[in-house]
Amino acid sequence: IIMQALNPLSYDNLEELDPVLEMAEKEVKAFGFQYLNLHMSDKNDYQPGLLNDFQHLGPYGWLKINREIFNYFNTNE
Repeated sequence: IIMQALNPLSYDNLEELDPVLEMAEKEVKAFGFQYLNLHMSDKNDYQPGLLNDFQHLGPYGWLKINREIFNYFNTNE
């Protein structure tokens, strides 16, 4: 499961989503699924290239996802 990021430079109050996303992560993991959280509330944590705009993955975002998929299948054989 991948939690898509929203650009904290484009949205205000993203920290209001944090409690909901934490609950979702606990539920997902309780059922044994992997969880990649790309969400970030803090503008200082945002990494350029993660998104192309306010919500669509950029090259760096796809690289992070592809790396996680690669690692998952190489360690869970």
